[in-house]
Amino acid sequence: MRSLLLFGLALATPITAQEVQLESVRTRFRTTAEFLRLPGEDVGLIGLHYDWLEPFEDLSDFYLGLGGYAGVTGDQGGFQAAGITAGFSKEIRHGFLLEAGAFVGGAGGGGELGRHQGLALRIFIALEKAMGVLGLRLEVASFDVPETDIEIEDVHLALGLTSASEVLLAREHFLDETLPEDAIVERTTRTSVRYVRQRPDAGSRKTNGEPIVADVGLIGVGFDYFLNEHIFLPFQAYGAVGGGLAGYSMALVGVGGSYALDAGERFRLEGTLSVGAGGGAAVDTGGGFLWQAKAALRGRLTKHLGLEVSAGRFDFPGGHFEGAEYSAGLTWTAHPLELALPHSRSSLSEFGLSSDDAVVRPLNVSLGNKIYLPPSTATLQSGDAISTANLIGVTIEQPVYRGFVITGAAYTAWDGNIGGYSEGLLGTKYEFVLPREQHSFHVRGEMGAAGGAGVDVGSGLIYTMSAGYRYRMGKHLFFQAEAGKVEADRGSFEAELWQLGIGWHLGRAFAAD
Repeated sequence: MRSLLLFGLALATPITAQEVQLESVRTRFRTTAEFLRLPGEDVGLIGLHYDWLEPFEDLSDFYLGLGGYAGVTGDQGGFQAAGITAGFSKEIRHGFLLEAGAFVGGAGGGGELGRHQGLALRIFIALEKAMGVLGLRLEVASFDVPETDIEIEDVHLALGLTSASEVLLAREHFLDETLPEDAIVERTTRTSVRYVRQRPDAGSRKTNGEPIVADVGLIGVGFDYFLNEHIFLPFQAYGAVGGGLAGYSMALVGVGGSYALDAGERFRLEGTLSVGAGGGAAVDTGGGFLWQAKAALRGRLTKHLGLEVSAGRFDFPGGHFEGAEYSAGLTWTAHPLELALPHSRSSLSEFGLSSDDAVVRPLNVSLGNKIYLPPSTATLQSGDAISTANLIGVTIEQPVYRGFVITGAAYTAWDGNIGGYSEGLLGTKYEFVLPREQHSFHVRGEMGAAGGAGVDVGSGLIYTMSAGYRYRMGKHLFFQAEAGKVEADRGSFEAELWQLGIGWHLGRAFAAD
C-alpha cells in the first residue's frame, strides 16, 4: 500500500498557467517495531505508514495515515495487516508530542494469525521527542485480530521513528513575485510497472513440506526517489499471478546506485539492495523477513518513457524459500519540484514560480470501502461459499489526457469470510466532467494481483469493471460512488461490487519540459 501512495506522481498532462502558486502540506513517514506475545512465541512486527498531517482545515491536530504491519520474526511469516490510521497529535511542551490513535484494516497471510483473517485493530498512545526532521517515539499499544482464537497480550510497548516530509501542492494563480532560484530543488523520480519471475532453488517449500518447484510470476510497481544523480531509494510491492501461489506477496525498501553508460545517458546500469517482508499462500518464509539484491539495465526511449530488465537473488533467511529473480518493466521518469529546506514556507502566499519554469499536474487520492456481493458459484478453495465482504483501501489517479486517467489501487478485506484477502490493481478510467466541474461521471477498468483467505482466484490475476459518479465538495475534497463487477481470470471468484469513498483533488509542481 505505501508504493501506491507514490505511484500517482509520475504521469500527467500539465496545466499551463501564468504563474504557479505553491502550498506546503506537512506529511511524515512513521515506522514502528514491536513484539506480540503469543502462546509459545514472540512475533516481531514492523510497521510502515505515511501520514498526512492536518488533512482537514478545521482539525489542526488530526492526521490520517496509510500503511500496515508485517511479520518479520517468529513463525508468522506472511502475516500482514494493511489499512488506515486516524489520530490526534498535540505538542505538550517544546519538542515533545503526545499522540493517540487507532489503526483499522484487514489482516491475513501466513501463520496462525494469518489463518484467522479479518479485521485488525491497533490502538496506541505515543510520546515523541522531535529532533530536527526526525522523531523518536515510545508507544503503548494494543494489537488485536478479533476473529482469531489465539490469545494476544493485550498491552505492549513499541519503539518508533518518524521522518518529517512535505508535499508541495500547486495551482495556477497570478502572483507579483517569483521565488529565487535557490529556493527550489528539482528532484528525479521514476515509477515502474513490472513483471517479476522468481525461480526457486532446490529445497524451497511450503509450510507443510510440499516442495515449490515451479517458477512464480508476480506483477507490481516500483518507485525510485533519487537523492542525487547516482543514489536513489527504491520502493517495491508485488503480488503473485502465476506458479500456483495466489496470495503470495512481498514489499521492499532499500538503496540503489545508478551510473550512465553513455554520454547521452540513454543507458544506465544500476544495482539495488533491499529488505522487506513477504509471504502468504503457505510459502515457508519463516518470520517473513526478506532480502533482495539485483542489477538492472535501463534504456531511455523518450525523455520520460523507458524500459528496464533486471536479474538478481531473493532470500527469506528464516524460512525455506530463496532463488533467482528476473524482471522486465516499463518506466516513467518525472522531475517534481521541492522547496529547499532553509527557505521559509510562510512566504508561499506571495511568491510563486513562473510558468516558464514549472507546470501543474493534477493528482487524485481517495479512501474507499468496497462491498463484494458474490453469487453462489463463487467459492473458496475448500468449496465453501463466499459471503458478502467489505474491503478497505486507497486509490490514486493521475489524469493524462482529456478525461483519460491512469489508476492504481490497493484493497484488503476486513469483513466476511474472506477477511485478509488483498488485491493490487492498475488500470485506466475515462471521466466526463459536467460544465460547472462539480459533478462528473466515469467508467473504470483495472487488472492486478489478488489472493489470500483461500479465495479461488486461480493464478491470482483478476479484472474489475465499474462505473461511477463523483461530487466535488470544495477546492480539494470530493465524494464518489461506484458500482461494477470483479472476476478472476481463472478460478470461480466473481462478485458485484459497490463502493463509497472520499478523496482529495490535488496538484503538484513539476519542472517544465
